[in-house]
Amino acid sequence: MAQVHAMLDLETLGQSSNAFIVQICITTFSLDDPTYIRKSWTTNVDVWGLQEGSEIDQSTIQWWQKQAVDVRERVMSGSQSLSNALREMMEWVEWVNTQDKIDFLWANSPSFDCVILDNACKRNYIDNKLPKFWAWRDMRTVVALANDMGAELPKLRNTHDAEQDVINQISLIEKAIDFINQKG
Repeated sequence: MAQVHAMLDLETLGQSSNAFIVQICITTFSLDDPTYIRKSWTTNVDVWGLQEGSEIDQSTIQWWQKQAVDVRERVMSGSQSLSNALREMMEWVEWVNTQDKIDFLWANSPSFDCVILDNACKRNYIDNKLPKFWAWRDMRTVVALANDMGAELPKLRNTHDAEQDVINQISLIEKAIDFINQKG
């Protein structure tokens, strides 16, 4: 049976480990089974809702104000609370794990996305059903390794819409892993 991976991306209003979350996307994929059918879950969180213990950075708010209006409107369009979003996400993870156990959790930077999500679950008393830190994988490291080995991978196109960014990140990690495997 193929190993199942999941790519996580968050959009936030801060950069700390307790950043205010506005969008979450997670998509499963396989690096060794081309017939694997991906499963995806995305939500936008209410930007006006209370997120107990979360932090907002003024510099991040200013950065968002400089982003394309359509992206801002799409990402900031949530209506549910973070606690409800996290509960729904963990229900989705449980559902996925009944079919395909998620073996590894990837992020462009686990020290950002995975840590923020884990801290949000703790603050909201929600059991994080995703793989624990020992199964986290760093996309940037693998891409850098492939490039160091001679790959000419495209630069990650970061749209700041978690759903599109997850698709871009999976595509890039697949190319990096393929290159590394071919170099063997």
